[in-house]
Amino acid sequence: MTISGLQFVNGVDEEQHLGGNIAEGDPRTYAPSVWDYVIKRFAVKSVLDIGSGLGYAADYFFNAGVKTLAVEGLTFNVNHSIYPALHQ
Repeated sequence: MTISGLQFVNGVDEEQHLGGNIAEGDPRTYAPSVWDYVIKRFAVKSVLDIGSGLGYAADYFFNAGVKTLAVEGLTFNVNHSIYPALHQ
């Protein structure tokens, strides 16, 4: 599936309704300078990352000292997350 020039990919046997991952090149999904501003400006102490993908944003917030909870529906992402994961 392609939307606005972004290619979405799903893992093997993953459900289409879970959306998939953006293959590459979307600057809107990883924006550390924006996150740093928001953390400082609003004194963010905790983050809930729903649809966290491979955990890059969750990992960034965690390493910035923010209490972080990430939730992801794609099994592939949970199994390959860079952020520590609890599996059912």
